[in-house]
Amino acid sequence: MPKTKTTSKDKTGNHQVAVRLDAEVIIRLDAIAAKLSRPGLAVTRTDAIRIALMTGMKAIEQEA
Repeated sequence: MPKTKTTSKDKTGNHQVAVRLDAEVIIRLDAIAAKLSRPGLAVTRTDAIRIALMTGMKAIEQEA
């Protein structure tokens, strides 16, 4: 198992993780954010990353 990097933790107990994403992924995330946004509810790129990550994790976990 590869060694995991240490992440920083904020006061709420959440961890901050930095990743590099290519331009195609950023474009797709921005499209997801735009699709999910509603009047009065702006979905950010960060929100889109969290949604995609959780959705993908659930799918992978169900396959296992």
